[in-house]
Amino acid sequence: MTPLLNAAESADRDIIAMLLEHGANPNWATCLGTTPLHQAALLGYDGIVTILLQHGANPCVATTDISKVTPLHCAALRGHLGILIELLNHGASAHSTDAFADTSLHRATRNGHLASVRELLDRGVSVDLGGNAGRTALHLAAQGGYLDIMVELLNRGATVNASDGSGWTALRTAAWEERYDIVAELLSRGADVNYATPRDGYTSLHAAVTRGSTSIAALLLGNGAIINDPGANGHTALHVASGIRTDGASCECCWQKVQRSMLPTD
Repeated sequence: MTPLLNAAESADRDIIAMLLEHGANPNWATCLGTTPLHQAALLGYDGIVTILLQHGANPCVATTDISKVTPLHCAALRGHLGILIELLNHGASAHSTDAFADTSLHRATRNGHLASVRELLDRGVSVDLGGNAGRTALHLAAQGGYLDIMVELLNRGATVNASDGSGWTALRTAAWEERYDIVAELLSRGADVNYATPRDGYTSLHAAVTRGSTSIAALLLGNGAIINDPGANGHTALHVASGIRTDGASCECCWQKVQRSMLPTD
């Protein structure tokens, strides 16, 4: 490790400025390809990022390890908006992907950084681009329960019924993760309540019942979920409920609770 990288990690601006003025290479990298700019972007050291860029640090360089991340990916991961903007203004590509096909938008969404998501969308990143395992930002917002980001993505034109590499939509993802508010929002935006994944033929209702989520199952049924929709093996949600136990409680009990919740009240 060089003195410059040490100084970047410790946020010592004076030492960094002195080293750079005396010819230190701003793009020196470790055996894993980590540069001082990667470190400063990850740790949120705005001033260090500025100095490094002024002295020719490359904002587009990717690490050589398994992840292949750029400084922009690092800033997006941590939600360092000021650094993200400065990197973009110095030529960092908002569209670059890491080794797993994720862009900075995927990283910002996965970690709940709304402001960074907005900035990246403003810079023209595709809202529907599939990343790791084909998941779009909408899938990641659904998985993480980030309602504010989900609304932003949908308002920017995200395809509500986009499926990932396993055939899951954001609705099925939200049902599986037991994200009631996310499920409700997706349904209000036109999510297909009866969409079935090609592999197993299961719907979001199957997912909700499997997880023992009575509230989400009732919400789906109230929005038109077909109660007798069979999966690829001919299993309806009732079959699933009768044969699986979740969190120590019978899913059949869950199903009975759902049925009671659907009964009219005086």
